[in-house]
Amino acid sequence: MRRRWLVRGGIVAAGLPSLAAYRLDLHARFGAGLDVLAVYVALFAGLFALYLAAVWIVLARPARDPVVLALVLAFGLAFRVASLPAPVVLSSDVYRYLWDGRVQRAGINPYRYPPAAPELQPLRDARIHPRINRPDAPTIYPPGAQAAFLAVAWVAPDSLLGWRLFLLLAEVATALLLLRLLDRLAVPREAVVLYAWAPLAVFEGVQAGHLEVAVLPALLLALLWRQEGRLLSAGAALGVAVLLKLYPAVLLLAWWRRGDRRLPAACAAVVVAGYLPYLAGAGTGVVGFLPRYFGSAEDFNVGLRYFLTEAVGLGGAGVRAG
Repeated sequence: MRRRWLVRGGIVAAGLPSLAAYRLDLHARFGAGLDVLAVYVALFAGLFALYLAAVWIVLARPARDPVVLALVLAFGLAFRVASLPAPVVLSSDVYRYLWDGRVQRAGINPYRYPPAAPELQPLRDARIHPRINRPDAPTIYPPGAQAAFLAVAWVAPDSLLGWRLFLLLAEVATALLLLRLLDRLAVPREAVVLYAWAPLAVFEGVQAGHLEVAVLPALLLALLWRQEGRLLSAGAALGVAVLLKLYPAVLLLAWWRRGDRRLPAACAAVVVAGYLPYLAGAGTGVVGFLPRYFGSAEDFNVGLRYFLTEAVGLGGAGVRAG
């Protein structure tokens, strides 16, 4: 019993300063002229230290205590809620999401014109359009992502908060699916702390608004259903993940077994069905920015993409230079 109280107290001791850090509005507190990158690196380092402490407290000797699990999940949710009003600092991707949603809400195929096209001039404003990166390039985001952008645009047009709330719902779904996966693997449920408290997941998820957060529930469903032998369902869920972000397609290589046609067929069927509505008015334009993305345009932080593109002979001069 004493150990349980120590673990509970340790979680609160790590969670409260973490929550205070996530609530910081650095621009309002220190001014717009601060070195944002340096400050965020320092903030992230402090949060990561608290994260490691929490992981050790929870998992060194898992107590399988429902109060501990409730505290882990409550703080994980609170970190994300605290990030909702924060300004977007390190990435401008979310403004392309809002723009693509606006374009579709106006009845225009998002693959047809780049943001700088004169045909879209009536849709431009002073808040979203100037913040779009690569306004001369067509969208890179696949149809599942476009469907998400449109859904949020219908409910909350041009709303950063609306998009973040959508991602917050995806995070709740991710946590629930992780708990189900941990149960299936006979791993203590408290291990969800590894994701729920991860500063990178909070900063790059709800705070930065990155699309990857919306992919996780589909991926986890695909994994769970594959483990249960529900290959058609697993393939369909993987197809949804691919439609949101193309990278999950590599899992077909890991999950496919000789003689199994159901999983890849279901995945392919969902992907094709997702692309069909966008073919009208765009044709081959539905590939968007991808040819340039896999060519010479993306030199910064090329990472894993270098090996993936070079392996199939798609690496451009810019990729090789990276």
